Amino acid sequence: MCEEMPHPGPWETRIMNLFQRCRERRALPCAGGVLDQPEDIMQAFDVIDDAIARHKKRSEESGEREAGLKRAREALRGRC
Repeated sequence: MCEEMPHPGPWETRIMNLFQRCRERRALPCAGGVLDQPEDIMQAFDVIDDAIARHKKRSEESGEREAGLKRAREALRGRC
């Protein structure tokens, strides 16, 4: 089941864009290390990372189910 996701507001859109830019450039948003970053940004990045991981897991599980169904259909076709 898909959850109805609210449309992101301006702050959410900006933080998702920042997350993507940081990931592409392999850089943090501010000078210094992880502990030098604003806590609200790091928490938002954690939420985004978690959402991406959950999406990947659901996609993989869905792909495994589809592959299993395909194998079962092919096996049944061989019996007819």
